[in-house]
Amino acid sequence: MKKKLLAGLAAGLIALGSFSIVDAAKPIVIQEQGSFTVGGTYKERPGKFSQENFVAEDGQRAYGDFAYVEYQIPVKAKKLPLIFQHGGAQSKRTWESGPDGREGFNTMFVRAGYSVYLIDQPRSGEANLSTEAVTPDTPWASNPMYGDKTLYVLSRIGHYDATGNPVPNAQFPEGEKNYQAFQQSWTICSDPLDNDLNAEVLAELVNQQKDGAILITHSMGGTIGWRTAIRTNKVWGTEFAMAEQFVAAINRHGGDATLVHLPKIGIKGNSHFLMQEQNNEEIMKLALAWLKSKGLDK
Repeated sequence: MKKKLLAGLAAGLIALGSFSIVDAAKPIVIQEQGSFTVGGTYKERPGKFSQENFVAEDGQRAYGDFAYVEYQIPVKAKKLPLIFQHGGAQSKRTWESGPDGREGFNTMFVRAGYSVYLIDQPRSGEANLSTEAVTPDTPWASNPMYGDKTLYVLSRIGHYDATGNPVPNAQFPEGEKNYQAFQQSWTICSDPLDNDLNAEVLAELVNQQKDGAILITHSMGGTIGWRTAIRTNKVWGTEFAMAEQFVAAINRHGGDATLVHLPKIGIKGNSHFLMQEQNNEEIMKLALAWLKSKGLDK
């Protein structure tokens, strides 16, 4: 059987419908869980290593450029696992508990019967070893102050009025404690960004799955998903004006992609991190309905 890679953005490729989620109060029964790495390489300095001068680079290797994967497989799991790809300056933390402690997509989808694989892309999070030296290619890598209001606004979590106060947001949890918890979820890449490397490693992970996988991408992770499609079989994916064009192109070439604009279906107030916000269960139900409509809930 051909392996398939089915990809969607958390804010994008989901359809309307109703779906009953497993009671969140019930214990999660796990058949298998663990972690592993995918891909990776090393670079080696010429010369001979000497214990007498063990801090010298001669004959030593720099290991890195792999992905870190954490997974949970529930009892009687559905056929295709979900692989969650994070966005820029993020890690698998994106999909875990929200800033206010609410349950995250990582366990919500396990409750719904899916095996869940969370990935830290190469040179990020728990996969931050790199064969390349750090460079200040992104502002949040060279200036830690960019991790405050700059990313807050960039992620559409909130905007600031003339007095410097946040404009109230309908979905992001309010309060300084939740704000700080969110800000502590950022991670700085340990190298120049290389989305081709990220896609190569992600494709390798997909190819390890018996029947392929469903890829869920967020933000910059969407471009990684597109590149992954070139390296595997089939991918559906996508930002908005570009997303409309991309979805149309997929369908024009025989694919099956759906774009949902949340405000058009009455869901308002979400930021860039809708998977962590107060209505994340509502968003998850939309995703489950889309999976069901495509026969991916078996």
